[in-house]
Amino acid sequence: MLKRRRPFTRKKQPRRLVTTENTEQVMIAIHDYEGVMSHTQIVRLCFPGCTSTWPFERMQHYFDHRLVKKFDAYNVNGHQLGKIVYTLDKRGADVAASKKRIDLANFKWRGHPRWLTLVHDLAINDFRLDVREACQKNPQFSVKRWISEYELSQISPRIPGRLDSFFILQRENDHQGGRTEQLALHLEIDTGNHSINRLMKRKVKPILRYFGSDKYLNQFGVRAGVCLIVTNSEKRLHNLKQAIEENRGKGLFYLTTAEAVSAQTVLTEPIWFLAGSDYVFSIKTMPLSPVEAGVLNDVASTRYQQALLPM
Repeated sequence: MLKRRRPFTRKKQPRRLVTTENTEQVMIAIHDYEGVMSHTQIVRLCFPGCTSTWPFERMQHYFDHRLVKKFDAYNVNGHQLGKIVYTLDKRGADVAASKKRIDLANFKWRGHPRWLTLVHDLAINDFRLDVREACQKNPQFSVKRWISEYELSQISPRIPGRLDSFFILQRENDHQGGRTEQLALHLEIDTGNHSINRLMKRKVKPILRYFGSDKYLNQFGVRAGVCLIVTNSEKRLHNLKQAIEENRGKGLFYLTTAEAVSAQTVLTEPIWFLAGSDYVFSIKTMPLSPVEAGVLNDVASTRYQQALLPM
């Protein structure tokens, strides 16, 4: 009778590994998506439509050959995640570095999850996957650039507000003859672990000083941009919105809840509440300038903001 293998242990003599395009795709994905991905997220990205045991067997094979590390994340800091998560191991980092044409000695990668922020890191990945899948379903959208939170954290000196991601989204404007526009969007995932006052002090106020500055321009190559905040409840959303408005953040922050976000809603449904406005927008209809669009309640107290990038 075959002895059942204990979970999270490697075979001493695994069968030979044949490196494929999928192998490279998985290694690059783990590196790009915050350095850590859940099994479910890897299946969404690298094994789409596959519901058999094949993805699990393939990931186990990568684990046996030390391309990835595998961790039990069923219970993390009181959260019942019920997940398996992966980071790169040295061989996997070598594959990703080689594909990206970066010397391994200069290749920054994460070998272990940050357990204190794992729930947050996986939430960033889920949002990014939702945007990616929404773009696949809606050809009028495409992501032109994405900088992960892990990449932003490597920048010295650290970016004010310590945002979770930056991405450039291209969209077609149906009301202007299919004109192509690009939006500079920053993501902030709010899991509700900190008080609203702390969030204003650590995030909102530094962002207000930083956006539009020369340092911002040098870092991101654009002068303008807006911040998307995904929070954990409608009550906290409206409390955050009020606090942002009181701190002169009108026209710069859009807020929604994690429950409202999916691949079907993130770009095309009106789920984004604009600070300083009674209107609710989709990213598809998000105004390039809330001031010029006339959607703000109090234009006089709001500095000029615009999400449009030069083409």
